[in-house]
Amino acid sequence: MIMTEPASLGISRALQAIRSGALSPTALVQEMLDRISRFDGRVRSFVHLDPAGALAAARRIEAAAATGGALSGIPLGLKDLFDTADMPTTGCSLLFEDRRPERDALSVARLRSSGAVILGKLAAWECGMGGTSFTSPWPPTRNPWDLGRDPGGSSSGSAAAVAAGFCLGATGSDTGGSIREPASWCGIAGLKPTYGLVDVSGVMAASHSLDHVGPMARDSRDCAVMLDVMAGKERDACFSKTIDQGVAGLRIAVVDLDHEDQLHLDEAIAGGVDRAAALLTQRGAVVTRVRLPKLGLFSAVCTVLASVEGFALHRTHLTASSSLYDPLTLRRLLVGGRVSANDHRAAERVREILILRVAEAMASLDLVVMPTTRVTAPVLGGFDSHGGHPSLTRPWNVTGYPALSIRLGFDGAGLPVGLQIAGHPFTDALVLRAGHALESGLDDRCRWPDLEAAAAPPPPPDPAIEVSDERALEALADITERAAELVRSAARSGG
Repeated sequence: MIMTEPASLGISRALQAIRSGALSPTALVQEMLDRISRFDGRVRSFVHLDPAGALAAARRIEAAAATGGALSGIPLGLKDLFDTADMPTTGCSLLFEDRRPERDALSVARLRSSGAVILGKLAAWECGMGGTSFTSPWPPTRNPWDLGRDPGGSSSGSAAAVAAGFCLGATGSDTGGSIREPASWCGIAGLKPTYGLVDVSGVMAASHSLDHVGPMARDSRDCAVMLDVMAGKERDACFSKTIDQGVAGLRIAVVDLDHEDQLHLDEAIAGGVDRAAALLTQRGAVVTRVRLPKLGLFSAVCTVLASVEGFALHRTHLTASSSLYDPLTLRRLLVGGRVSANDHRAAERVREILILRVAEAMASLDLVVMPTTRVTAPVLGGFDSHGGHPSLTRPWNVTGYPALSIRLGFDGAGLPVGLQIAGHPFTDALVLRAGHALESGLDDRCRWPDLEAAAAPPPPPDPAIEVSDERALEALADITERAAELVRSAARSGG
């Protein structure tokens, strides 16, 4: 069987078809490659494609009749921060343009061992730190739902490729929302697992204390299948095994955001949370409300920690090769060098307090739900992830709790609306279970971007009108200093 509509097929359905003999892995991979060839010149999700290697891997699976593996014959893409021995890993940075690792990242090795077919490497913000750049040698990835919109980052290529039907799943990394924000804006599912659940060995680091590695796919079930593999055999849980158990009897709270005076939600997003609460109640969950510490404090802690740790990771390169960085990335790294050791210690102390406060707030709960983002996908390049705004994703990086973004519908412009589900550490299976329960109650699960009918993307903006690097650096330094001030104050007052 040749798949004529790749975007209509997810990992779970593809595995069923492959195992029954109705679908050939080689045919599936070839269809994906053909679709990439037709449409990715406009989306720009892949930075390195390996057609020969992917087809060879698919043929080996068929020749060995090895279709019983957890992901046998499933075409995946890898964020270009994940080391691969058979293709470059550049972090979408000129600094690492010629970098060819000696071995696969551990999570990549596990995916290959399960029979997954790696199509290539996917675009990302530079080193997982920069932003949507129009001056980088790699053109920015565009959102498949509207090619003039931003896909989010830093796992931009991963989210866009899955939404566009170029691969059935992808890897992502998440320091402050880099899996969940693009998952939300591109209308897919993306899980930031519990901190440490998936090994980060061989994944280009942005912040050692905040980095997470996780799956991105069409829905929660497909994320669970990927997580079964990525978490490794040493983990007892089988995340896909419990995916159909529903939410009946679970204690789930909607996070109360009424006290967030700097947060304004799009109407469609606020309505989506209400719709999710009603659906969870219909499915037997006990739904209440809960108030967490203010988002701005989580954002401030994340800003300080990520700035310091990012600077430390890149200190040598900043001294020897600063001209090779994109200006967005360079500014962020340089600002990290201005943060004092005392402010860093204060951020670590406040982080401990926030973890305790969240544990107390959730003590009688199984899960919480909240929006993933404040708005649906903005105009390409129109969102500054380092702009000092209250972040809806950073609480779960600061605490290390698992958090999943799912698609919960669309706004009036046809752009996806995302919902975030978070749980206690190592309750990733429960988080995925709730995501699946919500997704199975929606009537738009077969709705995916129509790239045949997509309007041509608008031209990029003129770089000449951008703010000068010096002024932009000082603006970012001001944001970071305000974050440090908030952290210092919270450390003195005990949070």
